[in-house]
Amino acid sequence: MREWEFNNTVARQLLDMLQKQGIACIYLNPEDQDISLQQRVHRELEIWRAAGDAKVSTLLLSIHANAAGMGEDFNPANGVETLFMSKTGRIFAGAIQKHLVEATGLTDRSRESHHDIATYYDLFMLRKTASVSALVECGFMTNFSEALKLRTPEFRSTVAGALCRGIVEFIESRQPAA
Repeated sequence: MREWEFNNTVARQLLDMLQKQGIACIYLNPEDQDISLQQRVHRELEIWRAAGDAKVSTLLLSIHANAAGMGEDFNPANGVETLFMSKTGRIFAGAIQKHLVEATGLTDRSRESHHDIATYYDLFMLRKTASVSALVECGFMTNFSEALKLRTPEFRSTVAGALCRGIVEFIESRQPAA
């Protein structure tokens, strides 16, 4: 399985779910091929700058399937995790992680401080964006049982639904009390 195939399918399903919820979305990689992280971040920054003083709140969720080791052999690494690099990103990532673990039943790889992990790995998608952002790893391609799940349409739909619920929860938590 190529990671992009999983990421693209989940992202497109998520986009459709969010739009049905009335949430405006822009897919940073609409091409039918993978593009570089730098290109995605450049697109995000252009959108953010174009919003200008509109006071638009933007979120960026980078969707991935994880791999451990050199990615050539199956190994026991497993589970899902959501990384962030800001205080608001922590809240966003927490909502995503909660729903992803509940929906998939996979191991919760969250740690006391995902910020430290993201900083350690210097994750470009989190470091260079202007939006509140999180990077989600939805299971391991290098774990045999998780790799089988990552390939199925049902699991991909489950993941997209969980991500949608996490995003909606985060947005609703930021709304002023009525």
